[in-house]
Amino acid sequence: AAGNQGSKVTQEDIGKLVLALGPLVNTIKEKTFAKKEEAEKEVGKVDSQGGKVQLSSVQ
Repeated sequence: AAGNQGSKVTQEDIGKLVLALGPLVNTIKEKTFAKKEEAEKEVGKVDSQGGKVQLSSVQ
């Protein structure tokens, strides 16, 4: 068990990771939601032109 001490992750390490990744996660979320809104606008355009759109395929 003594050999595992070096690779043990502490709460402090997790805290540092969360702090480092927080802004990155927010950026990813913003980009993802922006893309989703754009996709919905595109679907709206096609829909208004009388095209048949399967919303289930848009995720």
